[in-house]
Amino acid sequence: MSSQTKKAPPKGILKKPTAAASPAPSPSASASASASPSPQHKKPDPREIAIQHAKIIHDRRALEDTITDSIILLAKLPTIKEPSSSPSQTTPTTTSTTTTTTASASASSTANGYSEQDAELFKSHVRLFQPSDYDALIEERNALGSCGYGLCGRPRTRLGPGAGEYKLLNWGRRDFAIVPRAEAERWCSRRCARRAMYVKVQLSETAAWERAGIETIRIDLLEEQEAEQERQQQQQQQQQQQQQQRQRQQEVPGKEKGEDENAAAAAAAAAAAAAAAQVARDETDRRQKAAKDAKDLALERGDTDMKKAAKRRINVTIREKKVVAEVREPSLAADGGGDRHLVLDGYKTKFDPKSETINGGKGTTTIPNAKEEDDGKATG
Repeated sequence: MSSQTKKAPPKGILKKPTAAASPAPSPSASASASASPSPQHKKPDPREIAIQHAKIIHDRRALEDTITDSIILLAKLPTIKEPSSSPSQTTPTTTSTTTTTTASASASSTANGYSEQDAELFKSHVRLFQPSDYDALIEERNALGSCGYGLCGRPRTRLGPGAGEYKLLNWGRRDFAIVPRAEAERWCSRRCARRAMYVKVQLSETAAWERAGIETIRIDLLEEQEAEQERQQQQQQQQQQQQQQRQRQQEVPGKEKGEDENAAAAAAAAAAAAAAAQVARDETDRRQKAAKDAKDLALERGDTDMKKAAKRRINVTIREKKVVAEVREPSLAADGGGDRHLVLDGYKTKFDPKSETINGGKGTTTIPNAKEEDDGKATG
């Protein structure tokens, strides 16, 4: 009866079945299958799940411990305590044509106060850091009194207890900035702050255990990038110089003859110009010597320069004369005679009318005094 009620499975409309359809399972077979599950759909063991989660947590804790050890290790860098170069100093240039990237990086590391081994150690430990881990490294270095940048060996800046909450940096310059005091005390200079921030922006917020297996993650340093750019600029300059030198060498064979003629003409013109210049110098010397001789002769004669004399100034001070005695009117002598009338401003003239004579053509005639004439008339 059951065999008669069986129905054939429906056939597909679009394509033919690749294999014969198996008959539908009987209710008894399906019941037995549900009673005994297959090994593929076996229920997971809770113990194994717990062990797996414990291993994951253990690996994460181990990685966190590794990061903590890295912070402690990087807080003591650089291994050679050598003062870092000041911000105003520049990295010395290398003019060799065979300079490689590794050589430029090592030269830059040496110039910045740390070795190449310290730089590689720093980059290998920082690659799995999160920004919070990097901030912890800066705080650890500040606690030790060092600059916050992991490869700087100089002490951090201390503003003292009297400083304000903010600090004015580089007053009067293009990079002037107003920085909080706590931020300014984390570094030794603005250059180290830029280096540290250049490393921090390369870090990811993703958890370290999610990035631990990625080998392509690497950290670049600002000083290495600057050295690489400088090296590329030097190579470009050297290539330009070599190209210009090759162009000059190619132009030389076709212009050798013309250049020789031009050189001869230039030499002749230079000789003529030198002779003319020598003649002009001799004429100038002769004129200067003649002017000097004339000036010396004028000084010997006592002549003065009228132009200089006109410009010369004499300081004259006018003061009022102090009168000590009382001013009195002028008066003649009591007897009405004397020679007081001959005194003028304290000076007595030397004129004596008695001795005055008139020279004539043949002899000398004396002018008689008026008083003597009166006496003569009286006696006559």
